Amino acid sequence: RPLLAAICKPINCPLPDYQNLNEFNVIGSFNPTSDKNYELRAAISNQADFAQPFPNLKLTLLNYNGDPFASRIFKPRQYLPEYIKKATLNPEETKEVNLKILAPKSAIGGSFFKVVN
Repeated sequence: RPLLAAICKPINCPLPDYQNLNEFNVIGSFNPTSDKNYELRAAISNQADFAQPFPNLKLTLLNYNGDPFASRIFKPRQYLPEYIKKATLNPEETKEVNLKILAPKSAIGGSFFKVVN
């Protein structure tokens, strides 16, 4: 990549942002709120040696048997606060995000998060 960047710079051909999903760590929780909906809280860490664009987050809801019954992918513009203007996460940086979600019709027995393209 450094060689490509060196070649592209003089001819003004910007390279797309590089993203390695394996270099992200996501820890989160999915909890009921007082208005009977749910709040998604997550900490996203970039463990790479380079800045990366924020990833998409996939939330999967599980029933009491541990089977998935719903999932949704959230793009950074959906989970980042409006005041965050740059959509990149620096090396070794962690950001907390919060989202409110309407309660599904099915009972939630668990959930998990995953970073996806």
